[in-house]
Amino acid sequence: MILDTSNVRLEKHRDLMEHLLNEGTDRLESELQVIGRGEQFGRFGIQSFVFGQDDLARRLLRQAKIWMSEKVEPEGALQYEKTRIEEAAPPPIQLPENGSIVSHVITLGFGPFEDAQRWLSYALCSWLLDRVHDADSFRRSADLEDRHYRETKDDSASFHSSLDGACPVFHHAGLDELCLEYLSRSPRFTPPEKPTSVKTERSMAYILSRHRLEGFWSKEQVDRAMSTFLKINVPKWTRGHWDRLALWMKIAFWREGQKHPTSQEALLKCYDYLPDVVPPI
Repeated sequence: MILDTSNVRLEKHRDLMEHLLNEGTDRLESELQVIGRGEQFGRFGIQSFVFGQDDLARRLLRQAKIWMSEKVEPEGALQYEKTRIEEAAPPPIQLPENGSIVSHVITLGFGPFEDAQRWLSYALCSWLLDRVHDADSFRRSADLEDRHYRETKDDSASFHSSLDGACPVFHHAGLDELCLEYLSRSPRFTPPEKPTSVKTERSMAYILSRHRLEGFWSKEQVDRAMSTFLKINVPKWTRGHWDRLALWMKIAFWREGQKHPTSQEALLKCYDYLPDVVPPI
């Protein structure tokens, strides 16, 4: 399935987002659901930028930061332990315009893994809204990912696949040694031998980390690997993995201190890897 940027799809998206913004937190029953809705708004904000709905995107991201910022302070709720809830969802949403029902599952809970995802979402909101690299939030996310792995000590297949999410964060937080440490512990990870064989997030993070630490591969080889990697993965990320899309567009194209590309311009470079999709802007 390719990204649908038709007028009908964009209007449906806008209608739902406006409904959620107007609804606020009235129908949410717990603090956890409010936090989860904040994360959800962060993803919706990224999606809205991709859809060319800039004003809507900023409203969603601002609200996401408000709800998450109340919970991500050092002594805030994100520091609670042993209260993890695997999945929970707010009541289904019935749109008054057409009577359709929309329900979005939100993963909730407290603990290192959940907290890491929230700090990552918060950092990406800051990047898109304020055009800054929120180093503190990225580092908190990486430290919590590390803590999660050290506490669970999971060497199973799920550990291996989960490195796709963790290793890019380790690299982007400047923890390249940690990225390589975890990959070395995964018996299923095989380092890519050439740029055209870089297909997974953990493989790309491996190349970037070694390149920064050791000059492994030339810049031209790394750029070729990134191009191959993005062609494979961008279409997948636009099927709902908006945080992953934003993180990798930031890693690939945005540089702090440079006027261009802006954070939004970097995000929209995703269309370079969606040849069959017409940008709505």
